[in-house]
Amino acid sequence: MAKRIPNEFIEDVLTRTDIVDIVSQRVQLKKTGSNHSGLCPFHNEKSPSFTVSATKQFYYCFGCGASGNAINFIIEYEGLGFREALKELANPLGLTLPVSEQDQRHDHLKPLLTLMAEINALYKHQLRHTPKAIDYLKSRGLSGEIARDYQIGYIAKRWDTLTQRFQSHKKALITTGMLIENKDRLYDRFRGRIMFPIRNTQGHIIGFGGRSLGDDKPKYLNSPETPLYHKGRELYGLYEALSYHKKLDEIIVVEGYMDVIALAQFGIRNAVATLGTAIGASHLQLLFRHTHTITFCFDGDRAGLTAAWRALEHTLSFVRDSRTVRFLLLPKGEDPDSLIRQQGTSNFHQTLTQALPLSVFMIQELKKNLNLGTLEGRAKLVEKAKPLLAQLPESAFATILFTTLAEEAGMRVEQLYQLLYQTKTQSSAPTPAIKHSTQAVPCEVDSAIARMLTLLMHFPSLSQKIETRQQVILHIRHMAGGDLLQAVLEFCQSRPYVNMGMVLSQWSHCQEGSLLAQLAATDPLIDNELHAQNELLDIIQRLSNKSQDRLAEQLLIKAQQQTLSALEKEELKQLLAGSKE
Repeated sequence: MAKRIPNEFIEDVLTRTDIVDIVSQRVQLKKTGSNHSGLCPFHNEKSPSFTVSATKQFYYCFGCGASGNAINFIIEYEGLGFREALKELANPLGLTLPVSEQDQRHDHLKPLLTLMAEINALYKHQLRHTPKAIDYLKSRGLSGEIARDYQIGYIAKRWDTLTQRFQSHKKALITTGMLIENKDRLYDRFRGRIMFPIRNTQGHIIGFGGRSLGDDKPKYLNSPETPLYHKGRELYGLYEALSYHKKLDEIIVVEGYMDVIALAQFGIRNAVATLGTAIGASHLQLLFRHTHTITFCFDGDRAGLTAAWRALEHTLSFVRDSRTVRFLLLPKGEDPDSLIRQQGTSNFHQTLTQALPLSVFMIQELKKNLNLGTLEGRAKLVEKAKPLLAQLPESAFATILFTTLAEEAGMRVEQLYQLLYQTKTQSSAPTPAIKHSTQAVPCEVDSAIARMLTLLMHFPSLSQKIETRQQVILHIRHMAGGDLLQAVLEFCQSRPYVNMGMVLSQWSHCQEGSLLAQLAATDPLIDNELHAQNELLDIIQRLSNKSQDRLAEQLLIKAQQQTLSALEKEELKQLLAGSKE
């Protein structure tokens, strides 16, 4: 398990960072009152709905809901992981990230990465001196530029090319999967193949894919799982696409690396491919880190349709209103490689426009072979849709999709909600879409709790003015959202220089973060901290009065039943005396 970066370090970076400076280096901002605004970099818009607050160190888009602090912005805008984004902010401040176990592991892997780079250099050298390999690539229409950009090479059809060239690295060659050990004999995994290096997003070669020149089977062969290479996490061509485009407005996912190469040859440099495995959650996290639009472009045969459907199933939990997912199944017998050679770039782009939105593709496939003119057909439609709908996070997209499917099934949307969630809630009441967090937020936060959270988000230092926190917790613990308010209070009180950005960072990876971001974007209708303090203390007093009234009622009932203890009698006397004052 990777060592967690200390919260103190994260907060130090956020305290020293001005989010306006960070955002304005990447987005054109205009000062509007106490805030700055501009066009949102995370979705297409014509009128500015993106706001950055210098006082609160926070950004929010009223269009797509994107929100967070400086770290969140770098993660979303630059497509970096949390650690890389934090490092991006820390370096200019002269701060060095603590060494993690991941860093130590990477140091351990450096010799293997160096070896893979040397192997690739050998493959490229062999390609330059192998006419039949060059002729093959030319017959596929590949230019020298594409071969260079994708670092394509060739390995001779021999058993011992690598063992001869890297005699002192046999153990490392086995570890990286480049050599196979069988009955005390070592031989090259790849022989007589065009070689395609697989690079991670940092550009390191972590594995290879090989395509046979002749009739050798298998036609395509990939590196096995190794300490460097995990096929469920990598996408062929992503590094090259990121190197070619400053920003990827769309990523096209195809089935093989020859498809990626063919599209690149025709100027389409935003295609990637999985490596012998179906699209999974790690792939989607990687894709959505770099784009908001994905088009799955698969062959139109049964295997292609199966791959597309599996991709849809995995994609549903990643659906957001700001993201677009489309599906394009090519004519039978065609793949992206063959089709673009026939059509050319312009016509292929036109074909891409025919890709179906996720919702249309999903409903189209669900309705296949069903007679919706019958009750049985409509019932089967709902039954097939239920496991898919259950994966959707709460969003406008989910709401509209529920409504559309309910219409297709000839039922009210409330009935569809009830059917989907009755086994979870044991209730006939309509239930909102499942949230994508194991730690669920109450569907309705008590209005008093929501107001207190809003005031704390805008004026976090107010937490220092609440001297009787334990009494507050006593009053709110049974209220919807009370646990979250308690956690925010404790977080803020332990940090004298806390700001909104720090609070959002603490809850950025859970559903509560979305609620806090919404409250942070809400106008508190108070611009004076003293007024905010008075309102907060007034709410606490009202909650205290209500709590005491409830307790008094409970004790009076016990008094009528003559079951009061001596301590409870004294407590009731004090409560009744206080109510008369």
